[in-house]
Amino acid sequence: MRKDGLKKLYDRLTPEERFQLTAEALAREDERETEHLTSTCPRKKYIMNDLAYVERLRASQLISSHVCAELREALAALRIIEACKEAVETYEKLLFSSLKWADEESARSFHQGWDAGCDHAWQVAGKHGPFPWNDEADLNERAKEMTKRIEAESRSEASDGSRQDTLEKTSEALRVRAWTIWEAFSWFCHEKTGLEPETVLRACFPPALGLPEELEDAVGSAQADSASLEDYRVMLVNTWCELVRP
Repeated sequence: MRKDGLKKLYDRLTPEERFQLTAEALAREDERETEHLTSTCPRKKYIMNDLAYVERLRASQLISSHVCAELREALAALRIIEACKEAVETYEKLLFSSLKWADEESARSFHQGWDAGCDHAWQVAGKHGPFPWNDEADLNERAKEMTKRIEAESRSEASDGSRQDTLEKTSEALRVRAWTIWEAFSWFCHEKTGLEPETVLRACFPPALGLPEELEDAVGSAQADSASLEDYRVMLVNTWCELVRP
């Protein structure tokens, strides 16, 4: 059947069929077909709750879910960073513990070799007896002192702080971001809904139960970033204005 003939049947399409045909027309950028499918769609009258009420409830749910998703992402990243920091610390402890014995043996072997070399050089020089400045009695003490120096240098090189500094900077940036989002959301709730943010979250997004307390524990003394705070406020207000009619 020709396409023109199909148009005569458009008023008989089911909602699912009309949706599918419209989606296909939009996908191929067929504006005429899209317009025809829309214009032939049956028009019906409905009785429903006041739109001003429905839109506010729907907008609150949408914005709450978005805010929660961002906060959950930041909190998850913070937990991962804390786990990484603990893993690094544990690894370093185990590493230095296993190296301590090796350092002690190395230091002792070094001084034994040094003493033996001095004795050999003394004898090659035609001298009699052991090298006079070798003191076997303080061999262990000399080895211990060298072990301390080796450990200090090893810890300085392995724990130069670069990895931990990077993790801490990332962690601080996440805490600031999370608290900025929460501050912006709190302001938005007071200004646009007249409610406390905790109330809005629990009413519109039940999975967020306990999120404010978890967030407060995670961010510590972090402060919101003023520039990002204003940007986020504007974004929330614009979203609200798009979803809720004046």
